[in-house]
Amino acid sequence: MEFNIELNNIKPFNIPIASIDNPKTIWNTQTELFQKNHYQIVASSGSGKSTFLKIINGTSFNYKGGVKVGNNLLNVNQPDELLKVRRSLIHTVFQGLKLFDKLSVWENLLLACDNKKDEELARKLIQKFSIHDKIDVAIHKISYGQKQRVAVIRALLGSFEWILLDEPFSHLDDKLSALILQDILEISKNKNAGLIITSLNLNARLSGFKSITI
Repeated sequence: MEFNIELNNIKPFNIPIASIDNPKTIWNTQTELFQKNHYQIVASSGSGKSTFLKIINGTSFNYKGGVKVGNNLLNVNQPDELLKVRRSLIHTVFQGLKLFDKLSVWENLLLACDNKKDEELARKLIQKFSIHDKIDVAIHKISYGQKQRVAVIRALLGSFEWILLDEPFSHLDDKLSALILQDILEISKNKNAGLIITSLNLNARLSGFKSITI
């Protein structure tokens, strides 16, 4: 089945009324995001990009309206269903990254691996993303840009129908960002997964991505 994301008149409590009532934004609309598509949100800091991602992956219910992922209606009173959504339907990389600081790079990635195939992919991406020399180093001892790469790799492991990336390249140079994005696109395509990515760079429009206005 298709795990499209249906938004039913979402009105966040922490977004200005002017933005919610703006017909050009995705707020307060009946909108469907299709799993086969890639979407990009380009907006200034504090405009609600992270809020939007938290709403559609079920980590925030600070809003009016409803969200469905496939047949799954996100409900704050159904924690087991929400955990299932975040484990097997929607993988997210937030700006906070949410890695385990005292564990090594490899130990963090192992937690996301379902099988040997995932482990092989993790090792391949560690090499490609130039953090192979940090594999046994604790997360709290590496740079933020290196942590971003670990978080992206973790999000690409296991099963998922959507991947959400909140400014995933903010501390990476353009060359490395392009390399990582290429792998994200390839893996998400192979898994038939949808992709939503946010960016602060108003000039960094990604080819083939549909725009979401916040």
